Amino acid sequence: AHLMQHGGRNRSTTLSTKTYEVRRKVTKGCPQGSCCGPGYWTIMYDSLLKLKLPVQTKTIAFADDFLIMIAGKEALELEAIGNEVLMKVEFWGKRNKILFNIKMSVALHLTRRRTNIAIKVYMYGSLIDVIAKFKYLGVTVDSKIIWNEHVNNVFKRGTQLVNILSKSAKVYWKIGSEALRIIYEAAFLPMVLYAIPVW
Repeated sequence: AHLMQHGGRNRSTTLSTKTYEVRRKVTKGCPQGSCCGPGYWTIMYDSLLKLKLPVQTKTIAFADDFLIMIAGKEALELEAIGNEVLMKVEFWGKRNKILFNIKMSVALHLTRRRTNIAIKVYMYGSLIDVIAKFKYLGVTVDSKIIWNEHVNNVFKRGTQLVNILSKSAKVYWKIGSEALRIIYEAAFLPMVLYAIPVW
């Protein structure tokens, strides 16, 4: 408890060279490399996940990636909710001395409609880029929810892996079909089945 109360106070960082030393007070951020850093980050980040947001909204965090999902019937509804949510996230960031990287922030409008109306959502007064696809935790998601690119990527990576492993196995160990089956089950299947409930 003592560390939690006092560990973040009176912190400083120092840059030293042979001829010069600069010390600055640290007023924000988690202590990098400390055993407490991940715990502090989790406690702080958890409050972002607990923000009071509209019922059509779900948030997911993985490490320092933050994903906001919004459900709606019309593009204007998504836009309104999206901007409301981003204002709350932006305010949370100010309170916690965290600045979100606008260049790394994107929006993906998932719809099976033929005409995909561009939505406009803003953060820090800047329009967030609307993209046609993105990769999240190894799964490629596209705006039409088709999964072709993801399936092609998985097939390509899986085929390359099996070819490399089977070639190595034959050349170096002269092993047969039973070993190849083990390689298939241990290397190829997990790659193909990863996140399969999603796609």
